[in-house]
Amino acid sequence: MHAAAFIDLDRTLIGEASGPLLSAALREAGVVSSSRLPGEDMLYRVFNLVGETLPSMLLARQGVAVMKGKPRHAVVAAANSVAAQLAQLVRSNARNIIDEHRANGVKVVLATTTPHDLIATFARQMGFDDVVATRFEVDSNGEYTGQLVGPFAWSAGKLELSQKLCVFRQRVRRAVAQRCRVPACCEPRRSSCGHGNRTKVAKCTV
Repeated sequence: MHAAAFIDLDRTLIGEASGPLLSAALREAGVVSSSRLPGEDMLYRVFNLVGETLPSMLLARQGVAVMKGKPRHAVVAAANSVAAQLAQLVRSNARNIIDEHRANGVKVVLATTTPHDLIATFARQMGFDDVVATRFEVDSNGEYTGQLVGPFAWSAGKLELSQKLCVFRQRVRRAVAQRCRVPACCEPRRSSCGHGNRTKVAKCTV
């Protein structure tokens, strides 16, 4: 059986909401208005105390409309600039847990409502194998359209995306296995394709 560990971001991997730091980076980069959304600070304070609430998720859901017409490259650059600061918020034992999973052959997946373009660099630097996150549609000019690609990654939407990732990894693993298979007519030998230990994503069986 191959498995993976899905790890949430806010109040799990890090001890608080990532939103204030990410929003500040976007404002500093001039991607969004320098003024805060009404009630933004209060919602983040509530989130840090009790976790996700419907109002906080409604606020997060509005992000796709706010980003309409914004260049993706500017958002990615802002995310890159703040990745190190996010890493400083990671809980002290989190890296050891991630390393332990990987040492045991378990893939680690960051699962978050946060937009993928804002969190992918951080996830890569932390050693995650994949990311389940909200994805914004981008047009041919590299600008956000104001629409989502797939579901909003919260609650049932996050579960749906995680399940799709499981299915995708299963298919990849089977395809790699087919490609690496040694023909029966050949003498026994070790496959040189380098994909023999490809692992699929978690809690799925094949």
